[in-house]
Amino acid sequence: MERIFIKFICAVMIVPLLISSCTKPTIQDKDILGDWEAIKGDYQEVNFSIEDGEHRFSAFLGGRLFTDGTWSIKGKDLILNLSTGETVIFKDAKIKNGILSFDGGKQQYQRLRTNEQKIDELITSLGTIQGITFSKPVDTKFTWNFEGIGEKKLKGKMIKATIPLTIDDYTDLANATNKVYELLSKNGYESSAHN
Repeated sequence: MERIFIKFICAVMIVPLLISSCTKPTIQDKDILGDWEAIKGDYQEVNFSIEDGEHRFSAFLGGRLFTDGTWSIKGKDLILNLSTGETVIFKDAKIKNGILSFDGGKQQYQRLRTNEQKIDELITSLGTIQGITFSKPVDTKFTWNFEGIGEKKLKGKMIKATIPLTIDDYTDLANATNKVYELLSKNGYESSAHN
């Protein structure tokens, strides 16, 4: 009788270990904290934070707050309790190669690039334009005229372009300007009528 009782205790102790290992989250709270931008997904940008012990979620479209609420991780699921009262469950949440994905990869987010990283990427892409040599970027301050607000001092980067002229009528300069304009337009930048 005593032997059977010992075997039964061992079996009971093993079962909870197996069950708890099956529900272990694939991501931890610390893994998703911060800002993310969509590769493909419901929101352009999302933020996961912990404020005063509360797990806060914010989602943005067009640079404006779209929805917010709280978040939690349960097993492999990321659960959003939105301030609208709606609960959204993203199944199979995981991070692989720096990509936060849900629902079998139907939604994917990468870490939001800082403005500094975006500027560096833009300057690198400008350097690929044939026929123009750009200087190294240097920090600068400049005045920018905002519609309805007026002039404001901004910090930014300055680069200088060197364009070899092959003819005297400025065609080379106009062609180089068009190449820069096309690259900037392709990357989502718009010209300003006020500057």
